[in-house]
Amino acid sequence: QQKKFEAEMESMQSKLHDLEKQIQNHSQTSAIQDGRVNLAHARKKRRLDEEFEQLVDDIEAKREQISVLDLSLKRLTGKKEEIENRMKTLERGLVEVLVEQQKKLFSILSLS
Repeated sequence: QQKKFEAEMESMQSKLHDLEKQIQNHSQTSAIQDGRVNLAHARKKRRLDEEFEQLVDDIEAKREQISVLDLSLKRLTGKKEEIENRMKTLERGLVEVLVEQQKKLFSILSLS
């Protein structure tokens, strides 16, 4: 899931870069032509700016999601290590019990 988020982030950042280029290219031409405001130009600028802002917001939200996932992953990793350590302790205890039982069995068998 983390790789999916990272791929989405790369895609979003690429789109942001493309939008930034479009905005720069669009800014090269004037919104005023022949003494009149070119409404289509102004609308396109507004649309590009809105898309840019939305994409920036989406990227920030995605970064927050990744941070939450990273934190959850760290917690789960810690719990996993804790459980593995408890399992090792239980396994050692089980081996000790089995060795004791084997010793008792050998002593019983040697008495027979």
